[in-house]
Amino acid sequence: MASDLNYVPPQPRRKSETYWSGLSLSVTTATPLNLVTALKAITPTSGTSLTNNPFFNLTTDKLAVYNENLSATIKISFVGAFTGGATNRGLINTYTLTQSDVLVANRPVTNPNDYFTFIEIIAVDQNGFAATDGVTTTLQAVGGNYVISSVKLVIEQ
Repeated sequence: MASDLNYVPPQPRRKSETYWSGLSLSVTTATPLNLVTALKAITPTSGTSLTNNPFFNLTTDKLAVYNENLSATIKISFVGAFTGGATNRGLINTYTLTQSDVLVANRPVTNPNDYFTFIEIIAVDQNGFAATDGVTTTLQAVGGNYVISSVKLVIEQ
């Protein structure tokens, strides 16, 4: 008979889903845009504003994860358009931890839709860097400036 002495109950799932539309948020090729800084003052179309969301530290403008040995998954989708008819175009989404994760998505000129989705998994250790310092996330355009018209942000841990 198996013993229940080593049973560890599952952690509660925490999820935040926020959507912004009607935006005109510019992402340039010159300077990375801190996404928390850019979105924290904008009222979302649906979901929880960043000011009431435990996944964000608005003092440091970073993503905040729960201090548990439990990975966090982030999905962020952008709808927008590049200015100036850039032929080589893309977005760089960087998550800065002890070592940065750099996600790059490119769009060929033959694709008329400038939609991007990034998925990042952050391995969280209790009292580790992500849990104690937070995670900076930035966005930078490649090949021309990008104007975001909507953002969907989902975080779960």
